[in-house]
Amino acid sequence: MKNPRLAVSGSMLLLLLLLTACASYGGGPLEGGFFSEPAPLPQEGTSVQRQLIECANAIRGSKSLNVRGRSFTFDCTGVVLACYYYAGIDLTLAFPDYTGNGVSRIYNYLKDNRLTYTTQSPEPGDIIFWDNTYDRNADGKENDPLTHMGMVVHTDGEGQISYIHANYRKGIVFEQMNLTRPDVYMEGTRIINSPMRMKGQKPSPRWLSSHLVKSFGRGYLTEKP
Repeated sequence: MKNPRLAVSGSMLLLLLLLTACASYGGGPLEGGFFSEPAPLPQEGTSVQRQLIECANAIRGSKSLNVRGRSFTFDCTGVVLACYYYAGIDLTLAFPDYTGNGVSRIYNYLKDNRLTYTTQSPEPGDIIFWDNTYDRNADGKENDPLTHMGMVVHTDGEGQISYIHANYRKGIVFEQMNLTRPDVYMEGTRIINSPMRMKGQKPSPRWLSSHLVKSFGRGYLTEKP
């Protein structure tokens, strides 16, 4: 496994943080979901996973990202980096080994360490990676991998997943995904799968968070709790 514990100078760190930026997109007109209050801390799992959810609860709705004295970019990558930094894991230390935006750097680091996987039942603290949330290369085709990321904050045991991410219109929010019912947008007044593909893009039948998810990553296993 590659070792992310690299010494990074202040100037290099600034450069890395600038490279983390991703467009943050998606979101629907309604505030659906399960939590008007903070997400419950996981009863099982590691102390690191519990700290990840603590941070997610703390930064939801924030207008800036400053965690334990360090600032992060106000975008999808910054949200994940901030939560993990709060829990004692600095994912930016792996960035010099990779190229691309912050989403692809984190994904490839976890993939190299065999920490990415596909599932319908992720765990709290899992990093979520999405493809094709917007037309990054502006060619009108759905061929844009790793355009967005977020983090699981809760699963209800019946397929419903709540996650935190930076929504381009609503800011840092909790939204919803259900991979066992991927084509259901709403049920009554409750959102089952939050919209994810950015408005203004070429119309596509793949527009919900469930349609565009690529995989999950167990970033909390990069260090022992």
